[in-house]
Amino acid sequence: MTDRWPNIPAIDKLVLSCDTSQYPLPGKIVPCLMCSKPFLMRPYSGIPDQICPECWKVYDECAKLICWHCRVVVARVKPGVTDSGFNIRTRAILHLDKCNICAPNLTESLVIEIAEWEKAVGRKKRLFIPVSPRKTPDA
Repeated sequence: MTDRWPNIPAIDKLVLSCDTSQYPLPGKIVPCLMCSKPFLMRPYSGIPDQICPECWKVYDECAKLICWHCRVVVARVKPGVTDSGFNIRTRAILHLDKCNICAPNLTESLVIEIAEWEKAVGRKKRLFIPVSPRKTPDA
């Protein structure tokens, strides 16, 4: 069976490496979080999603990770069952407790829905999403 989304990691393998250091700017040319191609971000209603139209068509059924504080789409993950047994459904919306916009020196982030599920089930090991250091321009 071929993988529908070869560039999308499962949540267990995810490292937030996309540059989410700046809040999305509608009406400006911004890089796509999936392919890094610059595109003109259209006005939005609701949660800003910094993804180009081509990637939108390809990754529309992936689950979204949204920062709980900033209300910005930070990443996409493949639907499926995690190693701990949590089921991520198609087009699910999961929330991170922090991202690079609201916490600039972030090293890891917690998926709130998975943490609540693990607490209810009684799992002691929590799933933290590592975050790669933010790229800063040289002074």
